[in-house]
Amino acid sequence: MTIADRNRIMILSLAAEIALAAACAVAAAMCLGLPASRFAELSLKPEFPWEPRLWNVSMAHIRVLAISGTLGLWATLCGLWVLRAFRKTTSYEILFFALFGCALAFDAARSLIVLAIGLDAPAAYGALLCRFVNAGRWLGNLSLFAASLYSVGMKHEKAGRDIAIVLFLSVILASLMPINSEALMESFLFRPGYAAILRFAWISVSALSMVNYFFAAFLKGSGDYSLMGLGVFLAMIGRDALYFTTDAVLCAAGLLLLSAGGLLFMRRCFRLALWQ
Repeated sequence: MTIADRNRIMILSLAAEIALAAACAVAAAMCLGLPASRFAELSLKPEFPWEPRLWNVSMAHIRVLAISGTLGLWATLCGLWVLRAFRKTTSYEILFFALFGCALAFDAARSLIVLAIGLDAPAAYGALLCRFVNAGRWLGNLSLFAASLYSVGMKHEKAGRDIAIVLFLSVILASLMPINSEALMESFLFRPGYAAILRFAWISVSALSMVNYFFAAFLKGSGDYSLMGLGVFLAMIGRDALYFTTDAVLCAAGLLLLSAGGLLFMRRCFRLALWQ
């Protein structure tokens, strides 16, 4: 894959981020125009029984709209920064990090689920949007894993194939995941089946993504890879807080961790690219 091809992919990712952020803004505006009573009657459950309640400042659908908009905006700003800073570099880790940023924008579609539920649309619409969000989540997690493989020496010539594999696996996982459309969680996603198995797979892929960077630091004798691994770890913790919780304090902390981790990763990646 040439740098021009890679840049075209990052431009397409940025276009998707802008479109999803715009859709989130429109859906949020429409949701805020609906009577609050439509959402007050919903029976919402937390994703985790141990989830803390530190500061639930508003109704659940308002918190979800805020989280969705934040993720859409963060993804768009990340896409702009990556395209500007890495347009002329040969880093392929940043290509998959750009896909991770684009995947965060998929969660902006949660605002569309809020709108569908507020308008009392058929459950099939909400379930389809839920699969779309889950496909984006797996796209992001697998993209971080693919980026980590490049850090330990995977060849760049097959980057297009690797992107296709990541996209294919994301769609397959989201399509095959059973969904209980009668169990709506506070995140405004339907509760998935085989939750324990999916959580184990999610944590395993996340852990391998981080470990690969520390292995790359050992192989190549560069502390920059260790810092990239730390950045990935912070970004994943922050991402998961925004994905799986709706508490205002936890989500604010998650946004700080996501931003700090993403900035650390991109700065170290840029530094390595200058020496290649």
